[in-house]
Amino acid sequence: MSETELVDEITLLRQKTGKILPRGEFFKQKKNFLAVHVWIKNSDNLFLMQKRVASKKVDSGLWSVCGGVVASGETSIEAAVRETEEEIGLRLNTENMYLLYQNPEPDPWGGMVDVWLAKTDVEIKNLSIQPKEVEKARWFSLLELQDFIRKGKVSPHIIFALFSILQV
Repeated sequence: MSETELVDEITLLRQKTGKILPRGEFFKQKKNFLAVHVWIKNSDNLFLMQKRVASKKVDSGLWSVCGGVVASGETSIEAAVRETEEEIGLRLNTENMYLLYQNPEPDPWGGMVDVWLAKTDVEIKNLSIQPKEVEKARWFSLLELQDFIRKGKVSPHIIFALFSILQV
């Protein structure tokens, strides 16, 4: 999604206000918008993470999950599918996706984040990594993920959802 694509402004109760602005304006004006994080878990209980490229403004060089802003007129699940396909080339099946958590507080940019869990098995070699956003992807065990969190290698903006993810 580019800085000029349109996004719906929402209230803290996730209701659309009727205002639609270019994505970049939300960050400048501190307006609330809907965003998604997509945690992907395989049948071996491993989590698919992506390392963001160093040139990204947010979480550069850190491990994270797929995600982004919900475009105007788009649903949360549609955005989750789109963002995952854009970032790592994986087309998710919505029948294997679950809305796990809706963060009641906006993130530092105004995003009210919906956290999705997608269950799927895919080999890393079958992904199409978007080189402008993602350096690489890999599967993590829970222990590896915890170790990377302790070492500060994981985006602090996704950790809030980890407890919900582990309940599934």
